[in-house]
Amino acid sequence: MTRTPAAAAPRDPFVAAWIATAVDIPLYSVIATVLAYAGAQVWEAGAGGAAGLPRAIDDIEAAVLVAHMLIIAAGIGLVAHTIGRWVHVRTRELSRRRAVASFATMGGLLGLVPAGAVLVATGEPDAALFVAIAIVAPCALVAGLTRLVLPRVAASEKAVTGFAIVAVILVLAAFTVLAVLMVTMPGGGALD
Repeated sequence: MTRTPAAAAPRDPFVAAWIATAVDIPLYSVIATVLAYAGAQVWEAGAGGAAGLPRAIDDIEAAVLVAHMLIIAAGIGLVAHTIGRWVHVRTRELSRRRAVASFATMGGLLGLVPAGAVLVATGEPDAALFVAIAIVAPCALVAGLTRLVLPRVAASEKAVTGFAIVAVILVLAAFTVLAVLMVTMPGGGALD
């Protein structure tokens, strides 16, 4: 039995950038939501009830939320059509594993920019682990996952349609999780 070669990523970096943008936005929305929640839990557990922690958590979470909104609204498209194209051209002949690792590295390094901005803006260097989990990890993970699925999404109109449907469902699920968390939080999720 012969093995069918894996679908290649699109040769045209312009096409790859648009597909990556379409894939990244919903994928990032879901993964960043989950990891931001996990990061907040890790930071809160590690802080162990330090005075002023609830206020600091609110400030950091608000800053992380703003960073996520900016990443979704502008960062993903900007990166996909600039640095992403450059990395795509240099990795399209590499093995899938190496290309995915290259994109994950790119995402992680670029995620340091908004993460650093959050830490500087909030003046909470102790929140570095939370910010790394909430911002840097999703940037790296989504960039790598996008490169992993890019060939399959680009190869099939059905895959693109199916992905769009799943993406919409995942984004709706993420908003549902956020709504449930806001309703079940002490104080009804109201910010002080």
